[in-house]
Amino acid sequence: MALYFFLILSLFVGYNVVDGRSKSAEDGDPRLRLVDLEGTLPMEDDDFNCVDIYKQLAFQHPLLKNHKIQLYPSFSKNSRKIGSSYDDKGCQPGKVPVQRIKMNHIRSENLKNAPIAKFHQLSNGSPAHHSTTFHGARSSIAIYNPSVQLFQFSMALIWLVNGPPTELNAIAVGWAVNPGLYGDNLTHVTAYWTYENVSVIGGPQWLADIMVIQDKSSGHWWLVLEGDIHVGYWPKEIFSHLANGASLVSYGGSTMASLDGISPPMGSGVLATTEFGKACCFVGVKIVNSMYEETYINTNDLKSYCDAGPNCYTLIYEGYQEKYIVKGPYFTFGGPGGKCDA
Repeated sequence: MALYFFLILSLFVGYNVVDGRSKSAEDGDPRLRLVDLEGTLPMEDDDFNCVDIYKQLAFQHPLLKNHKIQLYPSFSKNSRKIGSSYDDKGCQPGKVPVQRIKMNHIRSENLKNAPIAKFHQLSNGSPAHHSTTFHGARSSIAIYNPSVQLFQFSMALIWLVNGPPTELNAIAVGWAVNPGLYGDNLTHVTAYWTYENVSVIGGPQWLADIMVIQDKSSGHWWLVLEGDIHVGYWPKEIFSHLANGASLVSYGGSTMASLDGISPPMGSGVLATTEFGKACCFVGVKIVNSMYEETYINTNDLKSYCDAGPNCYTLIYEGYQEKYIVKGPYFTFGGPGGKCDA
């Protein structure tokens, strides 16, 4: 039986609204750099097929029988156009990339369900009444490439969750190293794109600005990169509980141990530390509250959770910071893994 380990900050209750905007690269620490995610969009020669947007296999699902495609979210009509980056090297306008299934990809239920496998434990430990509903989450996440073996994975993710344990709905977005799923040891985002730049311990730190936000008008959950690249959405029709918002938002890491019980590194592979550039970090951590306002998290509303020993993984929350390229709440997490306590 596979072992899964989580190290996360979770939010259950209400928030105070704090106004703030991200700094430019010139205003922050020069060792922190934002990844140009627009330059990593999948191309047809990267194991993807270009499919007509109206002929995606997803629309064969009975829940999406009468679904009307939303081309742009209602919350931003002036999004960056990503179609131009496809004109000469990838999918043409009106088509979307769909990954080809490889024989060496392991499509097991354990791998597919692992990110939400233990969220019922978090829900059981939360207050009986949630005083707010979350409609999104955002953070800049340091990108690393931990060493992972087959049958292991290591991820840094944002989770949005709602529903009882037997009907749990979840969206998870971030980066992952998962050779069983992707067929390589590269760092991928959950949308199946590959990062070319990864952070170096003690050196340059590459950040990915990732947000999941619910459209107030349509109810769909949009994936937004770099603040204005609207990648696509999860239709509200596929959710039984998240259609009305999330009751739990979490940020952090998750790993899966190999068959011998050895867990891979999490984050950078270094335990959480206040020393810059050593451990993986989340910077500028935000939520979208019940009023659909993007706000910083409130320290008083946080709850940490770790199901592995301190020699494997740790977490340090440093509160609101302005010394980095992205200002706001900041925490480091991760560790070397190994023979961890279940």
